[in-house]
Amino acid sequence: MTRWSKVRIANGGDKIRAACAVSQAQAETTRDSSFVRYTLLVKNHRRGRNSEPEQICQIFYGQLESIIDVVLPRAPHINIVMPKRHLLALVMPCSTGGRDATKVVTTYSLTTAPIVIDLRTVECVVGQVRRGNEWGIVDRSGDYARTVFVDPVQQEEQ
Repeated sequence: MTRWSKVRIANGGDKIRAACAVSQAQAETTRDSSFVRYTLLVKNHRRGRNSEPEQICQIFYGQLESIIDVVLPRAPHINIVMPKRHLLALVMPCSTGGRDATKVVTTYSLTTAPIVIDLRTVECVVGQVRRGNEWGIVDRSGDYARTVFVDPVQQEEQ
C-alpha cells in the first residue's frame, strides 16, 4: 500500500491536499483544501418495516486525512481475475445531517470517527467558516462540478 497526500480532479478540477500533508505551522498560514464533499449510497428504510430498503445518494462533508493506493492481487476465488488498483480516501466526516450546503445553510460542530471511502466519491473541495462553536460549510460546486477519474493508460491509447 502506498499513501498519498495530494490529488487533483480531472479536467481542471480542484486540487485537494490531505490533512496529513500540512504541518501545524503551515495550517496557520495556508488555505485548508482538505475539506471535501462526497456522495455515498445509503439505505433508506422509510418505505415500511417489512419492505426491502432502497439505496439513495446522500451528500456528506469531511476532512480528507490521506489517500491510500491499494493493489488487490489476483484472487480467482473472490472473482478478482487480474490485479486491480483501488484509490481509497481516509475521511473524518462532519456531522451535517445529510444537508446539501449548495442549497441550505449547513453547519457542524462535531466530527465522527474516520471512515475509508472510494476516492471516486469525492466531488470537490469545500470551504468552512467559523461561527462561535460551529463551522459553516461553503460549497460552491453546483450541479456541474463532479468527480471524473481518467485512467492514464486508456487516455494514452486514444
